[in-house]
Amino acid sequence: INAEYGKMLKLKMEQVPHDILEKYLRKLFRTADVDGNGVLDREEFAKVMGLSGFGFSPERINLVMHDADTNKDGVIQLEEFIKVMMQLVQTPEVQTAALLEAAGQRVGGQSCINPQSSGARSSNRMCGVHHTRMEVFDPHFHIWDISENGSYDSEVLFPPEGHDCYTINHYEAHLDTIQKRFFHTGGVFLEAMSVCHASTRAKEHQANCLAEAEWAINNVRQNSSRQYVFVASACLEDPRVVEVLTELKERYDCVRGIRQILNYEPNWPRQNQIKTDLLTNPMWIAGYAQLMNFNLSFDMQLNPHQFTNAIKLISQYPQTPVIINHMGTPTLEDLTDSALSEQYWSGLQAFADLKFVSIKLSMLCYADKSWDKNPVVLAAVERVIQMFGVDRVMVASNHPADWSEGWTAERNYNAFSDLFQRMGLGVIAQSKLFCDNAKRIYRHFRFDHVRYGCHVHDPGMFAMSDGSVHPVHS
Repeated sequence: INAEYGKMLKLKMEQVPHDILEKYLRKLFRTADVDGNGVLDREEFAKVMGLSGFGFSPERINLVMHDADTNKDGVIQLEEFIKVMMQLVQTPEVQTAALLEAAGQRVGGQSCINPQSSGARSSNRMCGVHHTRMEVFDPHFHIWDISENGSYDSEVLFPPEGHDCYTINHYEAHLDTIQKRFFHTGGVFLEAMSVCHASTRAKEHQANCLAEAEWAINNVRQNSSRQYVFVASACLEDPRVVEVLTELKERYDCVRGIRQILNYEPNWPRQNQIKTDLLTNPMWIAGYAQLMNFNLSFDMQLNPHQFTNAIKLISQYPQTPVIINHMGTPTLEDLTDSALSEQYWSGLQAFADLKFVSIKLSMLCYADKSWDKNPVVLAAVERVIQMFGVDRVMVASNHPADWSEGWTAERNYNAFSDLFQRMGLGVIAQSKLFCDNAKRIYRHFRFDHVRYGCHVHDPGMFAMSDGSVHPVHS
């Protein structure tokens, strides 16, 4: 880089006010301090340096930590962190790398920092550039086949983008439209069969659930090199549910959990046939109790007035991780009416108090089709993150379901990114929300990534949503 350009970059760095930079570094320290003990240990410091965008080797990071640890107590205090980072951002190699990437410049046709690296994110924020590429591991998406060859219900589902058979290739092509600010690496397939064939009773519907799992897993296995795990469906009220769960687990070790949509009054399609709240059905409760014996989590989609019964039930089975879908499916009235709002928030707090429960931010168009412009909905998202903490919240696309309401993946992820920037969330927190939490909660990290994910390293252990690991009960 010529001297004149280097001087210009240095001038831009010096134009960043000292107090703004220090404020950012304090936030970065708090985010990196995962255990909240007020210091950074070697692992925490190495991770935050790896995310910094400086491109330092592990050996260089060790040297930086040694220099930063002025009192030689083996950890980095806040003031030590700020001092060393202030020194680092003034060095030519760091200035140039961070500012060039933030400005989108190239040297010799090559980016100074890999735009797909997590390090690029921090350098952009440090320099006041808010929109950088971040990894997305989507914890809630669908593919389905409503053609005459498929097992899905064409009276309930629709042909996304005109495709009766909406495959993993269609989904990935759509998710790749977010590449300006994100890059997609995989995710969690969520069943859609529990809204299909409303007149079919549970015993007969189990065959449809198994057919969906087989079709979806084979479609991904044969057509994608990205990383996926699966949440299948099962009718838990069926007396032979143990046979169904056994077949799912024996045939597909990529199945992480079960979802059976529970929304009752207002009913989602199959509840019109069931005509009862499954959360109060003894047979369904007995089926739910079996999940822990199969190392399966439960994706819970329900209405706010059902929260009380759900909490009563799941509290009896803390070995089964629970993932609340779509922020608990609140309507706008649930967020604005005083009585309904109290019901929603008190119930959600009770969920949050259970450390094995996590929650997905998705389908907010159910509350308002223009939720990204509605201060009530935006404030609700922020409150949910504060309530559950950044380790138990996941951003999801709910594609292609939300697409039918005008919410493309690009619009969805950009809206969340903008909100998180306004909230002042740092790079590590955002990485958790867009990617890391989903991988941990759905146990993606415990598997060898061959095509779509398969072999279990330790089938006897289950990673909970709070990061702890527990033995499977059998």
